Amino acid sequence: MGKKLAMGLLVLTIVGSIVLAIAAVGLAVTGGMEDVFRRMGLPTPPESFPPPGDPRAFDGFDKLPEVADFAGVNCEVVGVSLVRVENNGLMDLEADYKPMATYDFLCDLFLTEEEAHAPVGAGGVLVNEGDRRSVSVRIFQPGQRRHFSSRGGGTNVELDYIHKGMVISDFSIVREPDTRDQVSLFPECSTSQLWKAAIAAGAPPNAVAHIRYEDNTYRFNIDGTDIDLRFTSDCEQVTQ
Repeated sequence: MGKKLAMGLLVLTIVGSIVLAIAAVGLAVTGGMEDVFRRMGLPTPPESFPPPGDPRAFDGFDKLPEVADFAGVNCEVVGVSLVRVENNGLMDLEADYKPMATYDFLCDLFLTEEEAHAPVGAGGVLVNEGDRRSVSVRIFQPGQRRHFSSRGGGTNVELDYIHKGMVISDFSIVREPDTRDQVSLFPECSTSQLWKAAIAAGAPPNAVAHIRYEDNTYRFNIDGTDIDLRFTSDCEQVTQ
């Protein structure tokens, strides 16, 4: 009886794996398998969304308000990192050289369903007045086919899926932060304005740049060159 039961369970496991594999092949193109697995309570890759604007001509500073709205409520800017910005100030997020935009925010505190209802120690959290939510948003390579793997806890998941472009990569609670030393105003300088000043300072116009914004100041550098410039909040270049 024990051998028959074991064989039956093995057959069910194999059949179940085949069914999931067939379903995954059929839905991978549309990303539908992610939703199926999510509804079943199975591990899934981070949920992604289309980035705002044209992914082939993405303006990382101009789209900051829309990204902040996506991140949460009353989000303040901690930092922005734009990797591989072209000399027109735009990013081609679909380019083979893998541009990426990363945004760090402090937002009003909101709780996930698990945080709000689970006991502390089992996913629930204690909330103090003044606590905020730290949120990081990454935007990169919309339309890219990616692979997700999760093993353990008696459940093994292998899933090909389509990354839509924008995803929350960090989502944590910050205890009573002193935001005066952390947040910045939304940037007033444009990426094209910084590029124009960099070209005047000797930057090769056919390069792509890394532009960072933090503490109300800007840093502009190009890998593989000596170009490493800093600008004040009013877009004036800082002399070394």
